[in-house]
Amino acid sequence: MTTLQEHYIFTASIKARGENRQGSGWTLTPNWKLPSSLFELVLYGKDWGDIEGWAVGDMGTFTVNRGNLRANREGKYNTDYYWDLVSIERPDSTSPAEEPPSSDEPKPQATRTVPDIPPNPAALGACQNHAVDFIVAGMIPVPEGRELTSFIWEIRDRFYRNINQKTLAPLHFCYSHGAERIQSPRTHIWGHVLPDKTACVEPPDAAAGLAGAGAEAE
Repeated sequence: MTTLQEHYIFTASIKARGENRQGSGWTLTPNWKLPSSLFELVLYGKDWGDIEGWAVGDMGTFTVNRGNLRANREGKYNTDYYWDLVSIERPDSTSPAEEPPSSDEPKPQATRTVPDIPPNPAALGACQNHAVDFIVAGMIPVPEGRELTSFIWEIRDRFYRNINQKTLAPLHFCYSHGAERIQSPRTHIWGHVLPDKTACVEPPDAAAGLAGAGAEAE
């Protein structure tokens, strides 16, 4: 089951900026996609002051919160919701209307506080064991000049963050393209549309395997 997120913080350039269809507000499209989505995120708002000073091509750090549920959606996935713009900041945290200091003194580096969630000790230990196994087997060779212990830590942390803590994808998920598959009401085949408008459908043997795994689990 997909884990629903309350907010995202990401850095991206602005791909498009304009009025909404009703002419009552603005739209802003960062060059960024929600996880497992094929399409860029489109933000909507009414107060033009929220995006004043921002133009296509500008790079910004966006903070967005999950908003209202889209029409005819069930609310199972993050893509089922609209996302509200909380703020945009320059990557150096300089406000769009703020002029850079005239002093030649070096500017202090901006910092962003990120919640630090303690790792699961058992999962971290398992990832370290896997890291050692991969290194000993030669599947991940130690780079020249690297100290073995620190390299084990690096691979352990990568396994933990990128594999062990990866959000569980929904059933029938397409791992090749990182996209959610949808079942056709007519053919009952699961698939998704590629950027070139062609379809990527789930292989029949994969569907049979999932059905068999479900039967065994029962």
